[in-house]
Amino acid sequence: MQVYNQKYLNIAEDILRYGHQREGRNGVVRSIPFQDLMFDMRNDYFPLITSRKIYYDGVFGEYAAMIRGPKNIKDFQKWGCNYWNEFGDPDTGELRLSYGNSWIDFNGVNQVEELLYNLKHHRYDRRHIITAWNPKGMQDLTLPPCHFLYQFYVDQTVASFDHARNGPNDNDTSDTLSMIMYSRSGDWMVGVPSDMVFGATMLAHISALVNLKPGTLKLFVADAHIYLEHFTKAQEQIENGYRWVDAKYSIQPQVGLNYNEFQPKHMDIYNYEPKGSIKYELKT
Repeated sequence: MQVYNQKYLNIAEDILRYGHQREGRNGVVRSIPFQDLMFDMRNDYFPLITSRKIYYDGVFGEYAAMIRGPKNIKDFQKWGCNYWNEFGDPDTGELRLSYGNSWIDFNGVNQVEELLYNLKHHRYDRRHIITAWNPKGMQDLTLPPCHFLYQFYVDQTVASFDHARNGPNDNDTSDTLSMIMYSRSGDWMVGVPSDMVFGATMLAHISALVNLKPGTLKLFVADAHIYLEHFTKAQEQIENGYRWVDAKYSIQPQVGLNYNEFQPKHMDIYNYEPKGSIKYELKT
């Protein structure tokens, strides 16, 4: 698991050293293209970086709101997630998001229900995909989705080879479920560590709903960047290094529950010992 912590800091250093400096929508950044992080969630490991403290409870709340289709900042606040407050309408709190909403209604298709059905009945299919990118109306959104596509893959173990021939068995828990999450844009110091927590929560939740164990989580970031205002603290975080401690998690049983019954209290993190808190300004 320490490879994950080291690679995260290595990419941060590469961005500072070799990144193209450019003016973005909300400030000056240094940017490099096409970066990825991979994390093995088998044996209940959870991708929390240890070079600074990550406040994962808010991310659990964000996911709880997303899986229900959020329409207002109150939908996030209900679950203890407050960093969407900046994006809501100042009078009504209204949000126009593809996140979550397109998962459960993409031109009339509930992608989450389709995914769960196919994972149960067509386990080894190559079309286990949820997308949040719909070009129609994208300009009207409060914020176009950063991570916008989630693809799942069921990895067979030796014990499950017979099931590949004879068809999937809902009671077979020897296979693992992996996921790759594609992101068009990643704020490396603030957004990306939270995105990994979000992806891990999604993978743990979907796995539990279909009675599988999580396997590998991969995040692909097309534009990995660090904001000018974050340069000094980013260098400090790199120099501080990380702790050789692996966070672990547990999730309450989800089989038999509807997907939109997930709550942050269903997730529990333990053995997380980060170096300390480094506070970055949130760029909106």
